[in-house]
Amino acid sequence: ATGYAFAGPWPADVPYSNKMNGFIGNTFFFLSQNFDNWVNWFFQFTFAATSSTIVNGAMSERTGFGAYLVYTTFSTGFIYPVIAHWCWSGPGWLSSKASGTLGQPFGTVGVLDFAGAGVVHLVGGTAALVGAFIVGPR
Repeated sequence: ATGYAFAGPWPADVPYSNKMNGFIGNTFFFLSQNFDNWVNWFFQFTFAATSSTIVNGAMSERTGFGAYLVYTTFSTGFIYPVIAHWCWSGPGWLSSKASGTLGQPFGTVGVLDFAGAGVVHLVGGTAALVGAFIVGPR
């Protein structure tokens, strides 16, 4: 409902984007505005889900199922999409294609994450480290 909107706009979605933003996406909330980019939606959905499963491996058997559901909802609905927007979306402030309101803070240098492993493991690994620190040793 919100994750894809926070992560975009993607190149195919740019004609529908009325406000380009370098920090967070703002198109296709609840897949509105004649949405038809289902392939990219499913691709991003699987990456968001994968970033949450990394955390599960780090904190398995030490957290309750309810806590995992709350974390996964927040991670896949807000944390992962915002970081994906920074790195992959055209207006994202870390993107190598940055052209948004924040421009390119590092000059012409930006993140080029070809296969997606960087963003997925950055989100999952950082959350796993923080989660493991909070729940303590096994």
